[in-house]
Amino acid sequence: AVTKIGEKMLPLSIELTRIVGQPLFDVARMGSGKQVEWYLLRKAFEYGNMAPNKFGSYLRDVVGGHVKEPVKGLHTNIYYFDFRSLYPSIIVSKNISPDTFVEEGTEDYHIAPEFGYKFRKTPQGFIPSVVGKLLENRFQKKSMMKKSKDPREVQMLNLQQEALKRLTSTIYGLYNHSTFRWYSIECSEAITAWGREFLQKTMEKSEEYGFRPIYADTDGFYAVLEDE
Repeated sequence: AVTKIGEKMLPLSIELTRIVGQPLFDVARMGSGKQVEWYLLRKAFEYGNMAPNKFGSYLRDVVGGHVKEPVKGLHTNIYYFDFRSLYPSIIVSKNISPDTFVEEGTEDYHIAPEFGYKFRKTPQGFIPSVVGKLLENRFQKKSMMKKSKDPREVQMLNLQQEALKRLTSTIYGLYNHSTFRWYSIECSEAITAWGREFLQKTMEKSEEYGFRPIYADTDGFYAVLEDE
């Protein structure tokens, strides 16, 4: 039983070891948050950036993604609308990073809804730069999977894109943890605010085309097409 579990779990851990740059013995025992931090430290060294010190240990509540309670009943003609990598994409497109956050000035900004936090449009911040490359690499692996006819190659590419997905998806949540070296409550709140705005506006837009949203959660929603 242990061998069979190992056969399922070890390939992903080995791939994460290659990407993160820490020993397999340690990576296999790390949470995804610690894996991300080691990866960012590796990238900070490559970029010639100084990694910040850790903050104290505390956690502040942040409003999460938009949730629409499900409409009760049986439904037909259901469609699912999904944002691909919503939070990581917001980090990149809005350049959300502690080193791009400013409280005042005359530069060109991305301004977060609800809170009004400002993030410089240029130059690209450290975290958006890293996340952008992770996303680009993952989409490349998935594209290669679709073209490959070799089952073994598809298996290896899938492991690689899963490892990249784990790192990419974890970064947003770390912004709200004070033990994270790049901790920023402003970044955390801005990401979820943009996420809520995108989801709500997309749901409203879908209604113009005959859809009726019946359930939504964070990065996607289900809707019934009334005309069918």
